[in-house]
Formats: sequence, C-alpha cells, structure tokens
Amino acid sequence: MGNQIYKEISKFAEMQRDEIKREKAKKKRKSVCIDPDSVIGKEIMYQTALLHEILDEIRGGKNLPLEKLDILKCKR
Repeated sequence: MGNQIYKEISKFAEMQRDEIKREKAKKKRKSVCIDPDSVIGKEIMYQTALLHEILDEIRGGKNLPLEKLDILKCKR
C-alpha cells in the first residue's frame, strides 16, 4: 500500500518536472543579429517590403515603415 502511494507521488513529481521543462523550452527563443547591409539583410528587407505591400493591398491599410521593424535591429 505505502509502496503504491510512493510510486504515484513519484510519477506525479516526474510529470510536473517534465511540464516545467517543456514550458522553459517554449519560452526560450533563438535570435541572431543580421547586418542590414549584408546580402541576407538586404534580402530580408526586400521580402519584408513585398509582404507589407501584399498586406496593404489585402487590408487596404497603411504600410509599416521598415525602420519600425525589429527584425533587422541588433543591439551591440
């Protein structure tokens, strides 16, 4: 009887630890700094501008200036 209770408590504690690990993994975000003058940086700006034009046509709203985007900004 006592052994069964211990097993259930251990199983519950392990499930809690696993859930905490999963939540921490979700919160962890990978980020990189991209030089806006590099080929990749320019391509990202180009693709972003195209997407904004498409969204503008679809929604009929105003475009967000590229300077407002955080995707290309890097704190040094």
